[in-house]
Amino acid sequence: MAELKEKRILVVGGASGIGLAIVERFLASRNSVAIMDINEEALLRFSTLDYWQDRVIAMKGDVRESADINDILTRMKKNWGGIDGLIYSAGIFPDRRIVEMSEEDWDNVLNINLKGAFLVCQAVARQMVEQKEGGHIVTISSGSYQSARVGSGHYCASKAGLVMLTKVLALELADHSIFVNSIAPGLVHSEKLGGEYIDTFSSRIPLGRPAQPEEIASIIELIMSPSNTYLTGQIIPVDGGLSSGHFGLPMSNKQK
Repeated sequence: MAELKEKRILVVGGASGIGLAIVERFLASRNSVAIMDINEEALLRFSTLDYWQDRVIAMKGDVRESADINDILTRMKKNWGGIDGLIYSAGIFPDRRIVEMSEEDWDNVLNINLKGAFLVCQAVARQMVEQKEGGHIVTISSGSYQSARVGSGHYCASKAGLVMLTKVLALELADHSIFVNSIAPGLVHSEKLGGEYIDTFSSRIPLGRPAQPEEIASIIELIMSPSNTYLTGQIIPVDGGLSSGHFGLPMSNKQK
């Protein structure tokens, strides 16, 4: 297993789901991890980690508020001297057909999934450039950036935007040895998903099942390891083979 030993990591949206799996994995690898999440109740789990308290900062924060972002970075600098890595895992995915979608519906998704990513990545990039120590930024996009889904016009648009934000950041930060990549999961296990949706989606995945959040976290750990000295600007599908092609089709020619 590639390890991120004694690195200072910020996980935005780290109180549940993929974000929580990332936090747990990086803490297990002896890193210092700051968690910012809007869900204050979910953040309470970190208050019981007495044996990790010197390596954990857990703060309620809103990715749409620059003051909150600056606050967590200030706390990281005060406690640990700076930041080495960012994982942007904040995101929402409510279902709403476009013809039924309100302006507020659209804004809520775009503000959290895309504008929030811009604000956080911008602040972190500025800090990393100032430190002159390089670093890693990983965004969590989705296969939805290139594959449309009914009820997800706002979500798909936000993830397509996030992919391009990631690529531009990679170009602009390359001179500073800051590596910027995105993980594009397919179906990931979540209590929020309906059973029929999971079963139907799984039938289209070559591996036949959703990913577990821990499987996504393991790929991120690899990308952010010291052994990665050349990979940047990439959108990496972690989808059980979903994006490889049309799984489940019969042979195209008439069978004798």
